[in-house]
Amino acid sequence: IAPGTYPAGQAGDNDYYDAGLYINKSITILGDPEHPERVVIDGNNFSNRIFYLDGSGGAVIKLNGLTIANAKYVAPIPLSSEHSWDPNKNPRNNGSSGGNCRGAGIFVDGSHIITNCIIRNCIAAGGNASHGFDGNPWDISQHLLPIHKGGFGGQGGHAEGAGMYIASGNPAIYNTIVEGCSAIGGNGGNGGSGLAASTNDPFDANFPGGPGGNG
Repeated sequence: IAPGTYPAGQAGDNDYYDAGLYINKSITILGDPEHPERVVIDGNNFSNRIFYLDGSGGAVIKLNGLTIANAKYVAPIPLSSEHSWDPNKNPRNNGSSGGNCRGAGIFVDGSHIITNCIIRNCIAAGGNASHGFDGNPWDISQHLLPIHKGGFGGQGGHAEGAGMYIASGNPAIYNTIVEGCSAIGGNGGNGGSGLAASTNDPFDANFPGGPGGNG
């Protein structure tokens, strides 16, 4: 590759693998081994990985003499509660947990070879969780008992290996610098509010309230 700065794929180019550059065939990507800073693969801080190296079919991918920079891979945020209300599945109306995020600069799946590279300024961020729902009064028209306790907030998503995450295999990594990268866990959701209580009668809409859920 000639010296220069090359943009990696933007978010949405490959929704299945969440990767700007998904590679599953044996190939060597050669930049400048003596001066890797001259050949930059730039994520431009879009919400995506830069490289996904897939060796599941026996491929061996070699990266040599590259700078891999400015990846910002953020896991999705859930849009709603964990389940529709169902006393057997989700009696507290809990919030959903954020997605996990691994490997913003390079996601390594297989025995690949990474040599003379610089991986810098990459961010992996776990998804923020959704909040627990407030307790709901009894709805006699639907034959539902009240959810008198507030739902637990969901758990924030995990983040690992911002510069490089090794999922499997025995990769060989030589003379490679990882610098200025951050893995940031997602925020937990707030607990929902419990119902206000004015009676001990379970057939009353104001059945005793419960505590809010935990974030």
